[in-house]
Amino acid sequence: MIFSKWVAATAGLFACAVSGSNAADKVVAVVGQSVVLYSEVERYSKALVEQSKQQGYTSQRDPRCEALEHLIIQKLLYNQSQIDSLTVPMDRVAERVQQLVDEQILERGSVAALEMYYHKPIFNIREELRETIEEGAYASEMERTIKDKVHVTPGEVEKFVKGMSKDSVPIIPEQY
Repeated sequence: MIFSKWVAATAGLFACAVSGSNAADKVVAVVGQSVVLYSEVERYSKALVEQSKQQGYTSQRDPRCEALEHLIIQKLLYNQSQIDSLTVPMDRVAERVQQLVDEQILERGSVAALEMYYHKPIFNIREELRETIEEGAYASEMERTIKDKVHVTPGEVEKFVKGMSKDSVPIIPEQY
């Protein structure tokens, strides 16, 4: 399930998602009623680089571009989910928030240490994390809804690719 994949990815990005400074920030994109902040792009790009290192994967693309693209797509999906009045199981969101907070408390040693690390009270940390996970859950549900409506056969893909001119087919280098 897409929600499960997104939640699993969120676990590795938790430290980046809630560690923010109180300094002024820049809006780099506006999608519907949602904004993408410069600090979000920076945190997510750092998380992508770290995740790539852990997986032994290298990308030729700029991590900031990948991060911005991902965040804009997530905001698009989230906004469309709000328009379509989709629902997500809030109990799963709450469980995931609690699980991630518990992991961080265990890692830092105590609630006080966690609060000192993020320079925020625990309820602010929980709220920011809840917003992030909830938005991701809505985006994942919207993506699942869209994908459920799409049915493409291998023959249709082959016909489409054969119909493209040779110049418009991107060259993707082999990676090992």
